[in-house]
Amino acid sequence: MAAFVSYVGSFTKQYRQELVEHMWIPFLKSQKVPIPITEGLDLIAMLTDDATIAAWNNEGLPGDRMSTENATILTNCERWPLMIDPQQQGIKWIKNKYGTDLKVIRLGQKGFLKTIERALACGDTILIENVNETVDPVLDPLLGGNTIKKGKYIKIEDKECEFNKNFHLILHTKLANPHYQPELQAQTTLINFTVTRDGLEEQLLAEVVSVERPDLEKLKVAEAKENEVKINEAREYYRPAALRASLLYFVVNDLGKINPIYQFSLKAFNTVFHKAIDRAEASEDLQGRITNLIEAITYSAFLYTSQGLFEKDKLTFLAQTTFQILLRSKEIELLELDFLLRFTVEHTLKSPVDFLTPQSWSAIKAIALMDEFRGLDRDIEGSAKRWKKWVDSECPEKEKFPQEWKNKSSLQKLIILRALRPDRMTYALRNFVEKKLGSKYVESTRMDLAKSYEESSPATPVFFILFPGVDPLKDMETLGKKLGFTIDSGKFHNISLGQGQEMVAEEALEEAATHGHWVILQVPWEDFRYLFGEIMYGGYITDDWDRKLCHMYLEEFMSPAMLEGELALAPGFLAPRNLDYAGYHKYIDEMLPAESPVLYGLHPNAEIQFLTVTSENLFKTLLEMQPRNLLVGEESGQSAEEKVKNVLDDILEKLPEEFNVTEIMQRAAVRNPYVLVCFQECERMNLLIRAIRKSLKQLDLGLKGELTFSPDMDAQQSALLYDIVPDAWTKLAYPSTYGLAQWINDLLMRCRELDIWTQDLVLPAVVWLSGFFNPQSFLTAIMQCTARRNDWPLDKMCLTVDVTKKIREDYGHPPREGAYICGLYMEGARWDIQSGVIAEARLQDLTPAMPVIFVRAIPTDRQETKNIYECPVYKTKNRGPTYVWTFNLKSKDKSAKWVLAGVALLLAV
Repeated sequence: MAAFVSYVGSFTKQYRQELVEHMWIPFLKSQKVPIPITEGLDLIAMLTDDATIAAWNNEGLPGDRMSTENATILTNCERWPLMIDPQQQGIKWIKNKYGTDLKVIRLGQKGFLKTIERALACGDTILIENVNETVDPVLDPLLGGNTIKKGKYIKIEDKECEFNKNFHLILHTKLANPHYQPELQAQTTLINFTVTRDGLEEQLLAEVVSVERPDLEKLKVAEAKENEVKINEAREYYRPAALRASLLYFVVNDLGKINPIYQFSLKAFNTVFHKAIDRAEASEDLQGRITNLIEAITYSAFLYTSQGLFEKDKLTFLAQTTFQILLRSKEIELLELDFLLRFTVEHTLKSPVDFLTPQSWSAIKAIALMDEFRGLDRDIEGSAKRWKKWVDSECPEKEKFPQEWKNKSSLQKLIILRALRPDRMTYALRNFVEKKLGSKYVESTRMDLAKSYEESSPATPVFFILFPGVDPLKDMETLGKKLGFTIDSGKFHNISLGQGQEMVAEEALEEAATHGHWVILQVPWEDFRYLFGEIMYGGYITDDWDRKLCHMYLEEFMSPAMLEGELALAPGFLAPRNLDYAGYHKYIDEMLPAESPVLYGLHPNAEIQFLTVTSENLFKTLLEMQPRNLLVGEESGQSAEEKVKNVLDDILEKLPEEFNVTEIMQRAAVRNPYVLVCFQECERMNLLIRAIRKSLKQLDLGLKGELTFSPDMDAQQSALLYDIVPDAWTKLAYPSTYGLAQWINDLLMRCRELDIWTQDLVLPAVVWLSGFFNPQSFLTAIMQCTARRNDWPLDKMCLTVDVTKKIREDYGHPPREGAYICGLYMEGARWDIQSGVIAEARLQDLTPAMPVIFVRAIPTDRQETKNIYECPVYKTKNRGPTYVWTFNLKSKDKSAKWVLAGVALLLAV
């Protein structure tokens, strides 16, 4: 009994039975000294009684065995119960059971610790709902029951909280398959309230019987034991209806695998189920009534579900529904269905007949290996003319198969058709559904708003997903007019949600709820995001990455959680609940934390960087404001012109000669993409060196008085004096944030790298990507070389990067494919070399250097898209127009974190 309460709660029905009946009881019986066990032992009967179970059912606990076991475990466990409850059946029961005495909180909401402290002292029951996979460590002492001072207190944070022995804690999660740490599993009793197909069947059976035969429930209460057999027999007649409903719910529930937008709650399905029972046609005999119930439930579920599906997904839903119904009724074989869906064809064989492709013939040969299709390949060869006529027909799914194959089952015919005419399968599937379920399931009808209205209720709103060119408002107004709900009569309220509309919407809802009016609230979040992100503010954002940042802020902050007071706009700053204008101002003034980068999702380093740049700009401005005669100083004995002359001579002395491109080209045995990049870089460097040398010599002549001093010379003299790169040079150069001295040193390094490369024109072991005028051209060359080697289309390729653990000096030769690159820095975060992922930046380390990166080209469809951050690469900290490429870097955190943190790779810092 102790093992049952402690351990089985997290398991499904099948595993619970396995543990108790096939492991624990046989173990007890197999002992040398057998432990006496009551025959037909029912652990539930030992732990609770029928009256208690009936009370639970009245409180909303479903009547199936699993739910009863769960409730029994929850009320008997010593550790705090943790309910795994994706369909919210468990929490509904708990809230009804405890009523107003239950304190409901969510971790992280404002004041939740205070609520816990009060509950501890008063001995209240507290429910923590929607727990994630990790729980705030501050609750560890509470979860572990770590009391102090002889069990009278529990320490939460640094506070000793009084502990009342009557205190009770219940945890709840909506996660369907949570992965909790062993510590949490040891501290709590996991109880799995997840609805299973069998469990739901039992629940729905109880509900259909309560509607159809309320007399049985009364009989059950009055004389349960004496009439148990009679009651169960009567209930079993209705099981096919419950079975069909359970099957349909799980088909509908699985639609989320097609598209995450397809979310259907059990509560809503239950409403559809009850309405279907009410609408089912009456019948004089019980079997006729059951048939009518099954049909009404099936069609109601179909209508309810299909109106929320995209057109392309409706046939998928229909086919899956049909297959599952037929499997349950054993009208089709699972192996045949599996083959139809997988259609595994291992070998490609040459077709002996001219009307079949090798693919079709290979499929036929694979099918012919199955007993039911043995001889199909021989018949097609032997009666080629008849089969050719069938294969070539316009609609073969409507034609009879040749020979005895026309007698095969509908599913078997689908298998043959998929081999011979796969293009007709959607039509064939539609025909298959029509044959098995009826024509009304496949009739293409426009959404009937009147029927949708019938499905709704005061507690079940209609939710429209709008697309361009679709506006249901006119249809709603037309329907409202028919039923007496119009704007003129004051019974139809149309509210466009937006700034200042909250109070208007609330007042309209309150009035409508009181008097039974209609309210249309327009779904605003996407609209808001579009307005802000594309029009009001986004319209001014021209950089794609800045726009992405803007959109990420909107996605993070503009959500329903904002109105529910659950959204933290910044650490420690929850979105306020509905207030008036003055209230919002007061809330912001009192609650807004001091400004810091963390408020915007940035690392504290961002502020350090900002202040550094601000400081640099400040001193640069101050420098430019100084009179020239004070710049040099009297002690040096130099005038401004002499200072400029010294800088000019120093640069000319260091400046290398131009590259002899003609000679270099003659040395190139093979002109692959890498060599062409080298040529282009040499030519661009020559243009820059030539312009620098020419302008400096002209300035020198001007300073000597041998050449007229032009405005360009004056601008250049000022630039050299203030350690600024002249505009005439930057126009021909690469983006850079360096001052003149550092810029010249960087130029010399670039020249040295090019000089080494031009000696033998062999790709360097590690390429200094930062040294290129056009780094994009080199990265493109990597793709071009790989494309040529593998004969891949260039437009269907992309680059993938692997960050190594090595530095440049560790490599002696380049890789076989791709290239090793270096010279990159990360801003906004750092690269964790040991873990191989992006990590939180270290304070003060503003732009840590990256290890060598291995860049190679792959087909686009092989690109890794999970657990990555699309990291932009820029030439400088100015970002914007200096964008180079996007590298997909591995990340354990959501990419939103790094987007908001502004994480990027830089080629120069």
